[in-house]
Amino acid sequence: GLWRGNTVNVLRMIPNKGVLHATNDLYKDIARNLALTVPAFAAFGLGAQHFLSGSLAGMTSVAATYPLDLVRTRMAGRLATSSTVSAGLVQSTWMATVSNVVSKEGICGLYRGVMPTLVGAIPYEGIKFYAYAKIKEVLPHHADGSQDLHWKLVAGASAATIAHVLTYPMDTVRRRMQLQGVGGSAAIYKSTLDCFATMCKTEGAISLYRGLTATCIRGVPNTGIQFAVYEGLKTLMMLA
Repeated sequence: GLWRGNTVNVLRMIPNKGVLHATNDLYKDIARNLALTVPAFAAFGLGAQHFLSGSLAGMTSVAATYPLDLVRTRMAGRLATSSTVSAGLVQSTWMATVSNVVSKEGICGLYRGVMPTLVGAIPYEGIKFYAYAKIKEVLPHHADGSQDLHWKLVAGASAATIAHVLTYPMDTVRRRMQLQGVGGSAAIYKSTLDCFATMCKTEGAISLYRGLTATCIRGVPNTGIQFAVYEGLKTLMMLA
């Protein structure tokens, strides 16, 4: 049960993180060239370039892989037992979940909650990539400017912690929007703003941070490893 939805999560993570890091490098190159030709943009500094490229990369990866994210959330959010499966309240496989969502909610159902996810990707990925670049600068380097992978892992994990704490309420709202309507239940929230306002009114503002500790325990080392592996692979490919 603890690994419910993990197959679709793995299927999601491979393209999601591949698109994220690859497009971040692409957007960084574009921002760097733009700074050379537009003095007004260059005035914002290198930090703004990291934030912008990270934000755009986050939105690109969300747009490319969101249906898999919704399916993973649906599968992880409900308990699969013989009774719930037979009643049609929950599906036992990710393909069955996709089919159920499309048949009951249409193709657009696969994108339920996409707006808060897209909006959340702007500050989260922007802050994460900005913080990663800044933290890397203050960590030890070799004389030739290179840096050991374990320091990149530390920088990635630290950046993820900062980004999670600052942007977690949007993630909470995203999950609420994704899960409403599951199993034929009535939709509770009319919009993202309505979900945010209703949670604050009925459950208190602290409810927006419910689950933050578990998210950090999972996400912080995950992000640190992502950055370390990606940077390491880039180095190996350049040496090859």
